[in-house]
Amino acid sequence: MMARPHSHQHPRARLAAQLGLTLEALLNGARLPATPLGPWDRWWIAYRLAMSVDRLGLQGPAADAGACPRCHSVATALGSAHPPEHTDTLSGPCLGGCLLKWARRVRSGDADPFTPWPRTRLTLILIKPGAPEALVAQVLGSFEVLESRERRLSVADVRRLYPEAYGAAFVAPRDAYLLSGPVQVVLVHHPDPEAVNPTAFKRALRQRHGADELRNHVHIADNPGETLADIAHLLSWEELTELYDRYERQHQPTRMEHHRAVLGPGAPAVGGLPTRPG
Repeated sequence: MMARPHSHQHPRARLAAQLGLTLEALLNGARLPATPLGPWDRWWIAYRLAMSVDRLGLQGPAADAGACPRCHSVATALGSAHPPEHTDTLSGPCLGGCLLKWARRVRSGDADPFTPWPRTRLTLILIKPGAPEALVAQVLGSFEVLESRERRLSVADVRRLYPEAYGAAFVAPRDAYLLSGPVQVVLVHHPDPEAVNPTAFKRALRQRHGADELRNHVHIADNPGETLADIAHLLSWEELTELYDRYERQHQPTRMEHHRAVLGPGAPAVGGLPTRPG
């Protein structure tokens, strides 16, 4: 079953699909075609991966619908830096509020495609500050744990996890929460990924352990692209490449097919990658 028509996909689903397409091309040493995207979409992907838009092949037209000329220029400059820079460096929004409108669209509503994302064998679970010990025990007891480490997040870490977080009223309380203490980074493996729905598991954890809208205890990516991006970010790119070769590479044709279906006509066909048999 394929994903729903691209014109009806949530903006966040399209971002996740483009992120997955781009990241798996990198991991396979494939040719990255020039990909037209909106200015803030290009910047989001570049910032999430800490790689410039030029390296990622995320080029775009001279002007983009939904963004004023100033935002096009600013987003391009931020995303073209080495590494990309965050919107925190801006003196203020444009008069039309393009960035805030984009951020609200990305954060709003149900971002799942009609057809569920293909599952990965690996999942990175970030247990947030102050999470109940019972939640930690449930996470560690539910999967094959490949690695678990404690660390403190920096402001830069929080920005990279959630580049679309914009607006002081939205960002400040989340910064205060995520920077308030150590987090636990847990990498797990599912021999049968179809038996584990990471989104459902995350929701069940939050419901069982008294989470609220802000203090929601865990971060677990809902899609393959962000799962792999989280591993590169919170562990390392070197660990991601090693883990990808061991657990994920053979399954990439199915994921790439799904990503292109979400993006719809005009989705880039990445050269040099094996295709799904059949």
